[in-house]
Amino acid sequence: MHPDLVALLELQEKDRAVTTLEKAIEALKPEEAALDAELEQHARALAEAKRLASGAEARKVELENRIAGYKQLQERRR
Repeated sequence: MHPDLVALLELQEKDRAVTTLEKAIEALKPEEAALDAELEQHARALAEAKRLASGAEARKVELENRIAGYKQLQERRR
């Protein structure tokens, strides 16, 4: 067999392998997009939870300060 023919056959085989891999990658694209969307949704939920936790912490501090003030008033009255 001619060396150029052998090289061409090897190249065709490699080309088929590349094409097969490209198709496999393309088939995974919808799943990747779905996972990216889900990740974004969870990131938004996490950001919202952090925001709510921060607000709750601020309210807790405010209430603790009010309680401390009421305790001081009560002690003064005694």
